[in-house]
Amino acid sequence: MKNILGFLLTVGILMALSCNNEKDTGPRRITLQSDSMMMISDSTPFYIGKNLYLVIMDYPAPKPALTLGQEIGFIEERVIPGYQHIDSLRRTGIPIFGGVMALKPGCAFIIQANDNLELQKFLKGNPLTETAHVTVIPLVSFGESLFRHQEKLQKLEENQAK
Repeated sequence: MKNILGFLLTVGILMALSCNNEKDTGPRRITLQSDSMMMISDSTPFYIGKNLYLVIMDYPAPKPALTLGQEIGFIEERVIPGYQHIDSLRRTGIPIFGGVMALKPGCAFIIQANDNLELQKFLKGNPLTETAHVTVIPLVSFGESLFRHQEKLQKLEENQAK
């Protein structure tokens, strides 16, 4: 009985020590099922869809600087309701990914909308839009861009061969 208990204890200690031996194995590569390296093109169009827009909302410091009361009003009437509006869109199921900028006042996010009119409707409903400088950039997925570039390269090579 003592031999079996000693053997099990030894095996348990060896297993525990081998678990901490991962330092020498180097970095691990984590591959998700949607990793584009596993497919011909990336899977973004199938999971997120099209009509993605990068929205950047900068609200630069006003000149002259705001008084304490104006700054409180700006935060109460614009910033907090603006972020709540963005969060409410996400809670309704609209894909929004992004956050608040770390180095300057503003936020940036990627949003999916059916078209430009729907995007403008989302933005007009946001209290930050009235005071922010808003930049909207339509995005194309990496997979779609890859196909476009491959087709363009093929046409250029065909023209070069002529």
